[in-house]
Amino acid sequence: MIIQSLLDTDLYKFTMMQVVFHQYASIDVEYLFKLRSEDIDLCPYIDEINEQIDNLCQLQFSEDELSYLATQPYFQKDFIDFLRDFQLQ
Repeated sequence: MIIQSLLDTDLYKFTMMQVVFHQYASIDVEYLFKLRSEDIDLCPYIDEINEQIDNLCQLQFSEDELSYLATQPYFQKDFIDFLRDFQLQ
């Protein structure tokens, strides 16, 4: 498993996720991967990529990770509580 924590991303995604959580809760939101390099062919690796995506979708935040996020001044308690049950699909 390459990604072992949902914290293995950039802060911007979490801050934007909190905005969506508070301002657009009734709207389904979809995050997409954009490969900006046109000269890279991912086709030979598609099975491995799909396996890693399946692994990623099994991850949930640990209590230690949630405690860490709660120490950040820009995250609200209700958002941290939401993350407790959050899983990617």
